Amino acid sequence: MQYIIHFGKEEKLAKRELQEYLKIKNEPHTLKQLYERFYLFEIKNAPSIKHLGNVLRIAQVYSTSPLPEEIEAELKDKELYNESSNVTSYHIVDLNSTTKDFYEDYLKEYFKKIACKAMYKKIKTIPTTEDLYRKGFPRTYTEYLLIKDYFAKTNDVSNTKERKKEEEKFPYQRTTPTNFAITLLNLAHVKPKDRIIVPFAGIGSLCFEALDRNATVFATTKNLRQIKSNRNYYTRKKKSQAELHIVPNFSEHGEDQSVDAIVCDPYFSLPDERTKKRMYEKFKQITYMYRTLFQEVTPILKPHAPIIFTLPIVRRGKEQLKPQLRHIIGKEITYKDEINIDSEHGVGRTIYICEKA
Repeated sequence: MQYIIHFGKEEKLAKRELQEYLKIKNEPHTLKQLYERFYLFEIKNAPSIKHLGNVLRIAQVYSTSPLPEEIEAELKDKELYNESSNVTSYHIVDLNSTTKDFYEDYLKEYFKKIACKAMYKKIKTIPTTEDLYRKGFPRTYTEYLLIKDYFAKTNDVSNTKERKKEEEKFPYQRTTPTNFAITLLNLAHVKPKDRIIVPFAGIGSLCFEALDRNATVFATTKNLRQIKSNRNYYTRKKKSQAELHIVPNFSEHGEDQSVDAIVCDPYFSLPDERTKKRMYEKFKQITYMYRTLFQEVTPILKPHAPIIFTLPIVRRGKEQLKPQLRHIIGKEITYKDEINIDSEHGVGRTIYICEKA
């Protein structure tokens, strides 16, 4: 089937995450850019957006023709609105099409035919996903996409606000946003029954997302009281014992080649005064921290186990400062890719995608 998928602003990261997630599911697919961050996505069954951190919308394609008579034939007997409410509002996101007038008339007649009181809303900009939920999506608000010759109905939208609400229910606020945690776990191919390592786990943001996938997690952290409190809350919420093991080190808690992946996004605590000298001093600490970690955990990783970790980027004008990867990983780790993520205030992240050699 054909879908239109709308990626978040970190487009390279979103595409890579989707591809790695579908490797876990063993789902053949094709992906072709239609317009900016909107892509044509062909797959047997579209993934649920709740399992992806950088996808904003997924819409099912109903027509691909620019000709009115062919469009009518393609849309014949198609259910373009299937909510229980007989009152709705809707809009059309129009990007480089020549058939908007036709679809405006077609949808007006369609809603009359199904006896649904529908109000058409003209828009000037693409609504955010938060806007859609605020307007009542999907029960009392409907979105259609018209991109070139592709007409689609939005079926699934990222609910960032709901994810933030869930984060706020934990006794201690999670430092890695849920969306970003989901993305890192997808890059690491984390799936049910996996045994994964989360070093420098803080209060457990990555850990609890991994537990949602029924993985077993081994974590180190300096925030013992906070992560244990969060673990107790998670256990009560799920009404089952969380397989989160907080350990002083990893070498004593894993047999040779027993661990499926390592996922790491530490809080780096960069100095306020970001001179070259101060930053390089901090980078030496980070380099030592990671090098020591990888020397400890590499023997207990399975062959080709994913190793996903982040490093800070500091921008000073046109200059970019970051730790040197060659000082961090040795011959026992194979580098595959890296993705830079810009942030405000001149500080960003690089996600490194590696695996055990």
